[in-house]
Amino acid sequence: MNRQKLILAIALVLLTISIGWSYLNWPRQKSVEVLKYAPGQPPAQVNRVGDKKIAQDDERTVNLARLDQEQTVFSGYRRNIFKPLWLSEMAVIRQKAAAVKPALPLPPPPLPPPVAPVLPRRELTKFIFMGFLKVGNRQTIFLGKDKEILLVKAGETFGGRFKAVQITDRALTIKVLDSEEQIIVPLVDNMPLGAAR
Repeated sequence: MNRQKLILAIALVLLTISIGWSYLNWPRQKSVEVLKYAPGQPPAQVNRVGDKKIAQDDERTVNLARLDQEQTVFSGYRRNIFKPLWLSEMAVIRQKAAAVKPALPLPPPPLPPPVAPVLPRRELTKFIFMGFLKVGNRQTIFLGKDKEILLVKAGETFGGRFKAVQITDRALTIKVLDSEEQIIVPLVDNMPLGAAR
C-alpha cells in the first residue's frame, strides 16, 4: 500500500509543477504608451528608385520616375526541374544517341503463315469409341462423331483419311491414307481415340 501512496504523491507533485510552469510561461498581452500609426490609417509607403525617394501617399498619382528605371533581364542559369538529379554517363550517351537517330523505314507486312495440315492424332480425337461387337473372329467397332455412329470393320476406311488395319479387344491399328503412317490407339469406352495413349 505504501508504494501506491508514494507513486500517487510523486504524480501529484509533478502535476503541481507542470501547472505552475504553464502558468508562468503563459503568453501575456503587452501594451505600448504611444501608437506608431493612428488606428484606421495605412502607414505611409516609401519606395526607392535610383537615388530618389518617392512617397506614395495618394494611389491616384503616376510615378514617372519608375519609367526611367532601367529594366534588368535575368540572365541566370535555367535548369530543368523535372530531370533526374544524377545521370550516369551511359544514360546521357543513350539520350543523345536517341535524339540523333534517324527514323527507320517500316518493314513490309509479314506474309500470312501457311496453313498447317491437321495432324492425324488431333483429327482422331473427334471419334469417340462407343464399344464393339464380335461375331465369330470378326470384330466391328462403334465410333461416335457429331451425333452419328459409324460401324467400322477391319479393312474399312472411316473419316475420309483413315483405314482400320487391325481390330483387337484392346487396341485399334489405323493407317493414315495421306502419309502411310500407322497409329495404334487403345480402345477405352466413351473416350476419344487419340486421347488415350
